[in-house]
Amino acid sequence: MCCAVKEKWDVTARPLDAADLAAFRGARSAIDSRLEFPCLLGTWRSLEQEFGENLAAHPSFDQFDFDSFDELTRFAEEAEACVPGFLNQHGFPDQFESATERMFEKAERGFSALEFGGEDDERAEFASDVSRLANALGRISKMPTSTNLDANTRGFLNKAGIWAIELGEMADTFAPYEDDHDRSEDSSSKDDEFDINALFTEL
Repeated sequence: MCCAVKEKWDVTARPLDAADLAAFRGARSAIDSRLEFPCLLGTWRSLEQEFGENLAAHPSFDQFDFDSFDELTRFAEEAEACVPGFLNQHGFPDQFESATERMFEKAERGFSALEFGGEDDERAEFASDVSRLANALGRISKMPTSTNLDANTRGFLNKAGIWAIELGEMADTFAPYEDDHDRSEDSSSKDDEFDINALFTEL
């Protein structure tokens, strides 16, 4: 089954997502296979481009579509689990340092503007966006992209982890109390969840 799915994905060059890779990795592990993973580079380049275009088209924090960054970091996390060293080979996360720093600074400015003003619905929306950004940066900070990271990359990963904590605190400030637990549950379940049976639909 894994061989047939890999061949179909490679021939059709269908964009993959993190759940696709997780299902394939799970099936491959279950049968102790040494089959190579599907080609990841096409999807990776597409996600990079989508994120860059989204960032350029929506410069303000409240307009940015966080789906692109969320998908990018989820795929990055799974791609590295499938092919250790893949991210390091393609310059991740170094090329995202300036973009993520700008996003963090915009979040800080947005927080300051809402801290002493703004409607409840504006604060709730901001909390949701900031929480998603915090989760994405948290993934980046934990990715072992190489065993020999240079000092700059180690510094960025460390900053990403600090930003994730600070953004989480911003989100908690404005998020409705009853949503706190649900938000963390939703985040963890989405990160961990994949359906191995979905591979059969590819045959």
